[in-house]
Amino acid sequence: MENVVVDTNVVLSYALKPNGEAGKAFLNAMENFNILQSNETFEEFVEVINREKFSKYIPDEFREELIDRFAARSELVEINHTVERDLCRDPKDNKFLELAVSGNAKYIISGDKDLLDIKQYKEIEILSPSQFLEQTQKIEQPHTATLSESATASAQQVTRSHLLLRKHRSGEKR
Repeated sequence: MENVVVDTNVVLSYALKPNGEAGKAFLNAMENFNILQSNETFEEFVEVINREKFSKYIPDEFREELIDRFAARSELVEINHTVERDLCRDPKDNKFLELAVSGNAKYIISGDKDLLDIKQYKEIEILSPSQFLEQTQKIEQPHTATLSESATASAQQVTRSHLLLRKHRSGEKR
């Protein structure tokens, strides 16, 4: 299975509008790719999805289930690559580039113009959700499972996801 990095904005878009392009791209990635996370990207996801302004749009039960499923389906990657500070207009987005290189990702899926304008970094394609769907349809990924079934990860992924969840639930920072 190929590796992919999913930007926080794509997962949030899925939570807000599951049938939108970002939602479809997120589900495609969850079903057909190995999702990569670093401590920093997972912490950002948890912080953003738990913002008060999203409470009226994302029920607490769905939010916790999404956090659990995303963690269970993700592989925790240790970052071993540093991006030049000025590569991306928004230096806070460098964490996604560093994760992609460190985890040998094929794609980064993002709705962030600062990342999308880079287009490609070290052989890693940076695609919008619609570009990702178009690109991966050409590859003909096998449909492997529903989102619920996708949450059943390999023993190694479960161990890594438990580390992410334990940190999330305890409020521990990197």
